[in-house]
Amino acid sequence: MVTGYSHMTQQVSDLGAYSLYGSYALLQNFNFFVSGILMIMFAFGLRQGLPGSRAIAMPLGSFGLMFFLLGFFPDEPIPWPAAAHYLIGWVGGVSLLVSVFFAWRRFRRPVAGEGGSWTRYGRFSLVFLVLMVVSFVVFATFGQPGSPIRGLLQRVSETPFLVWIEVMALGLLRLAKT
Repeated sequence: MVTGYSHMTQQVSDLGAYSLYGSYALLQNFNFFVSGILMIMFAFGLRQGLPGSRAIAMPLGSFGLMFFLLGFFPDEPIPWPAAAHYLIGWVGGVSLLVSVFFAWRRFRRPVAGEGGSWTRYGRFSLVFLVLMVVSFVVFATFGQPGSPIRGLLQRVSETPFLVWIEVMALGLLRLAKT
């Protein structure tokens, strides 16, 4: 447990503030680097594994790059790095929304040679696209600085993003095994 940190009121990125959390900040920012690299690798794998998925993979790779960059711009209490951190975070979030939109478009109808197995990912992507937009709006509306549930809302709003990534990765893994 990090002393002085509240999961309910503070965002995950707050752990990256060197001036507040010292060694925990190094760990959190390292987490951004590693997660960003893994996301970029996933985007490359998706592009290689699924023909016609470039429109999905490009914004997904952009999301990974933004995630990586978050580690260089910690959410410090001083304005400059925090402003860059939030801008990078929003660009990354929008990139992921674009990727999910293109996944829905790509998988909504069967593609010759793939059978109908990926069409369920189209329906899944549409449902999660709606969940992501709604959670994004809820967080942007009610998760303002000073909100007593800002941290909770951030975690809830990120859950659909992370679930979509995981399900797509498992689908790609299944494809690779066949």
